[in-house]
Amino acid sequence: SLLRTDTQMDLLDEYAGLSELRAGLAKDYGKLLEIRRSLSELDKDNRERARQIDFLTHEVAEIDSAKLDPLEDEQLRARRKIVANAERLFSLSSNAYAMPYSDDTSITDNFAMLQKSLSELAEIDAEFKPFAESLDDVHDKLEEIAYKLRDYSGTLEFDPGELDAIESRLRLINGLKRKYGESVAAILEHKEKCERELETLRSHDERLADAQMQHEHTLAKCLTS
Repeated sequence: SLLRTDTQMDLLDEYAGLSELRAGLAKDYGKLLEIRRSLSELDKDNRERARQIDFLTHEVAEIDSAKLDPLEDEQLRARRKIVANAERLFSLSSNAYAMPYSDDTSITDNFAMLQKSLSELAEIDAEFKPFAESLDDVHDKLEEIAYKLRDYSGTLEFDPGELDAIESRLRLINGLKRKYGESVAAILEHKEKCERELETLRSHDERLADAQMQHEHTLAKCLTS
């Protein structure tokens, strides 16, 4: 072993009782190299750092100004479909509401007669009781549908301005999707990523000073070991 150069230093340090000190020095030297790599990265061109800050700031501001909601584009498309077809929807709901009451012998009149007949049948023959009871449920359901149709037709408005506003908003969102992601959620994730990068870039001077201090401290420790 004494004739092998790769073990001579180990044997000498072990003989002198320096193995533990040597291991500590190796650890400190490895840390010193790591700090120097960090300093090298932090010392990159400040103009490039400023350019990145401007670029990321612009992207964050553009996304922020849109005030996006993750579900907004889906809601806008659904609303656009309703507004664009408002006249048709009004016609359909109004006609459907009027249908049960339109003729001399309307659906409601015929239904009432059917209810009365089944009720009398059930009083005589219990076999018809379930059918009479089921008609009560149908009557309640028909009334519920009628009220819904009446209220719905009353909420519809023919507003071309709203449709224009929806189309404009969707164009804005689609433009942001082409730049930053396939969905509103992806756009917002991109914004968060940019904000994290900005925070790192803007803390450059503080991190540089901290790395320089660590370098001086570690170098002094290595030299005195």
